[in-house]
Amino acid sequence: MPARTSRFFSSSNTSSSLKKRQKAESSKANQQKKNTNSSTAAASSSNNKKQTSNNRKKKKKNSSDEESSSSSDSEEDNKKKKKKSKKTIKKKQLTEKDKEKMNKLWERFVTGKPRLLIGCHVAFGSQGIEHAPLAAVANGCCGAFALFLGNQKTYSQKEYTDKQVSKFIENCKDLNFDREYLLPHASYLINLANPDKEKLAKSKNLFLTEYKKCQQLGLKRYNFHPGSTVGETTVENGCKQIAECINWANSQVDNVISVWNALREVETQLDINLNN
Repeated sequence: MPARTSRFFSSSNTSSSLKKRQKAESSKANQQKKNTNSSTAAASSSNNKKQTSNNRKKKKKNSSDEESSSSSDSEEDNKKKKKKSKKTIKKKQLTEKDKEKMNKLWERFVTGKPRLLIGCHVAFGSQGIEHAPLAAVANGCCGAFALFLGNQKTYSQKEYTDKQVSKFIENCKDLNFDREYLLPHASYLINLANPDKEKLAKSKNLFLTEYKKCQQLGLKRYNFHPGSTVGETTVENGCKQIAECINWANSQVDNVISVWNALREVETQLDINLNN
């Protein structure tokens, strides 16, 4: 009996010990599982962060590539424009066929009855006055064209060199432009009706400068706007002052005629009085 009782307690202790071991192992397994899950979640979170970071880098790179591409496209467009501009300048150099066509147009429009001269206001930028006839041909002018004599936005203009003047005359002759029918346009700054003495002096000097340029180039007419009294004097005084300025310029320059530029749609009181 004692031995049996002893065996019973031994069996009970073994069972209890086994349960504890199983519980410990189960707890350990659960902990490992939690650690694994936590590690997996951390790895997943890390991967997500990396993916987000990579996506941001890709977007930044794409944006940079787009900017670079846009900048590259812009540079290419500028290069194309420059090339196009150069090509346009090259086209102004006439071939024998071009001259032959111009002569035929000249016969058709200029020597026909009634005589017809077709032209526009040409621009030649900083290339020089001698390029004006070339620009006229490039723009389809036939027999006539209008032009500025210098920078129309400043009171101080550069003088022509003898080479520029002779080349202008030569180009007009080669391209069948009679200088009698070319019409230079005065600077926009000229206002011969302004009663302010300082501003009037600037206008008169520029008016005379361009008058002399017409004489140099062999141009017979000079087109200008009458200006404005700026509300500081009467219309009669303004008209009288303009007439005095024209007579003053005519006394110093021969063979140039002032052309009054007055559009009916924007006719000023000065235009009305002087026309009357």
